[in-house]
Amino acid sequence: MTAISAVPMPATGSTTATSLYARILGDDWLRADEGVRAAHFAGRPIERRGLFRVRRGTGFLVRAIARLLRLPAAGDGVPIRLRIEEDGAGERWIRHFGAQRLTTRQRAAGALLGERFGPLEILFRLEVVDGALTYRTVGARLPLGPLGIPLPRGLRPAVEAREWVDGAVEGAACGSRATHVVVEVSLPWLGRLIRYEGRLAEEPPPDEDARFGKETP
Repeated sequence: MTAISAVPMPATGSTTATSLYARILGDDWLRADEGVRAAHFAGRPIERRGLFRVRRGTGFLVRAIARLLRLPAAGDGVPIRLRIEEDGAGERWIRHFGAQRLTTRQRAAGALLGERFGPLEILFRLEVVDGALTYRTVGARLPLGPLGIPLPRGLRPAVEAREWVDGAVEGAACGSRATHVVVEVSLPWLGRLIRYEGRLAEEPPPDEDARFGKETP
C-alpha cells in the first residue's frame, strides 16, 4: 500500500498551461489517446456533456450514505455536464447530473492525484493502459494539518475509474470525439455506493450550433 502520510498538502503557486495530469504522469501522459488528453484542462476551461447510466448500491445504510453525500439518483439517460477549470495549482471539476451538482478539487500529491470531496481527500495512482487513463485508489485522508490524517484501509472508500476514446456524440462540437467514462465507488463492508458510466464530448460553441441549425440554449 502506498504510504500517504509523507505527501504534503497543497502549496500555493501559479500553474502553467500544462495539464495537471501531464505534470503527474510525465512522459507516460503522451501514451494516452489524443482524445483523452484533449478532454483535460490545459490552460483553458473544458466543458463536456453526455448521457450516463447511474446505479446506486442497495441496502438501507448505503442509500442513507448516498443521500447524505448528495450523490446523483439512479437512472438511465441521465444528462451530464462537466466543467473543468483552474483552481490555484490544481483543478476544479464541476459535474451536473441533471439538476444535481457535484464539485471536487484535484491537485498533484507527489506522484499521485489527490481529489477532495467535502472533508475527504482520495489519492489515486494514475496509469495509461492501451491508450486509456485509469484511476486506482491507493489512499484517503482527512486534509487536516500539513500532512493530513490517513484513513486505514478498512475505513476508506475505493474508487476505480477508466476513461478511453469512444465515437462521436450527436450534438457535440463538430469533429469532436467522445470519451467513454466509467466510475465505481464502493465502501468497506458495504459494497457498491454508486456507479456511473457514459460518454462525454465537447460542447459546441454558440456559433457552431447556429451553423448546424440547432437552437442555442
